[in-house]
Amino acid sequence: MRAVSTPPPLTAEPPSLPKHSGPPTIVSSLDLDSLEPGTRHNLHLDLFRDPAGQQLRIPVLVVKGAEPGPVLGITAAIHGNELNGIPAVHRFVHGLDPKRLRGTVVGISVVNIPGFLLRRRGFSDARDLNRLFPGKTGGTDSQLVIMRLREQFLTHVNYLVDLHTAGPGRTNPVYARVDLEDPASVELGIAARPDLIVNKPASPKTLRGAARALGIPCVTLELGAPQVLQPEIVLRATKGLRRIARHLEMLSRPLGLGGRPPLCNESSWVYSEHGGLLEVFPDLLARVRKGQPIAHIVNLFGEIVGEYKAPFKAIVIGKTADPVAPIGTRIVHLGKLVPWDE
Repeated sequence: MRAVSTPPPLTAEPPSLPKHSGPPTIVSSLDLDSLEPGTRHNLHLDLFRDPAGQQLRIPVLVVKGAEPGPVLGITAAIHGNELNGIPAVHRFVHGLDPKRLRGTVVGISVVNIPGFLLRRRGFSDARDLNRLFPGKTGGTDSQLVIMRLREQFLTHVNYLVDLHTAGPGRTNPVYARVDLEDPASVELGIAARPDLIVNKPASPKTLRGAARALGIPCVTLELGAPQVLQPEIVLRATKGLRRIARHLEMLSRPLGLGGRPPLCNESSWVYSEHGGLLEVFPDLLARVRKGQPIAHIVNLFGEIVGEYKAPFKAIVIGKTADPVAPIGTRIVHLGKLVPWDE
């Protein structure tokens, strides 16, 4: 009998990235005007000195185009365990040709260095950096970092893309969080071509809210799950950044926005009222009807102790992937879909 051969599994192509070219330039401030047009730079930006006297420096990748134009800022890993944005920044920035770029791209690949090294969301003092804007003079370490980030980075950009993932134990599709009252931010979200757009006015304590207070259009892109690298999502994020640059006419072939992704005008989480082993039924981006079963929780004897149904007709924006669920666990993030003309 003739054996049937099994095709080898597909493997991802390695990204085109440069070889190490020496140490970055250490700077205490971001002076974009001093950089020559048509050049790229790896910078280590000093933010503050920790209690042991060590400087905390963050990696800043700058490409200054040969032609004048807007400054596009990109941030990743303000939560230290949200990793998919890091290679997206690398691949987008290294894929730019300074000689053919209009304007300047400033990418921070890892905002939260202590959290990144500790594999956790918060800073060295465990505080959430994205809840501390605009920072505070004479405050805690995390407040000082945020104050310096705002002064030394945020005030230098004209547009901002903030890259995130879901929180610990959860997962998201690729979606954009915007404020529908800010048309320029909505256009950034559409240009990135996400799976959907969620209307969520930003808290002033977040990076997106701080940008809004300065009049800087900003979109948050949610990119999958934390503490992993997901190649397909990294590729989509990289392409999304390039599309945003084209939309801003920083690259040749300006982008026509064309079709718009599904829009949620509001969203909310369903929380568990019981503890146990959680099973969530719908997939990400599934459409669910009001009253449809979406999850149950069983005890350690395999008996159902909690059943959960969709409180309204919705699309699944996010879900918990960790089956060990204490009381109060976020189960499913549901969004209400609306037409764009509403």
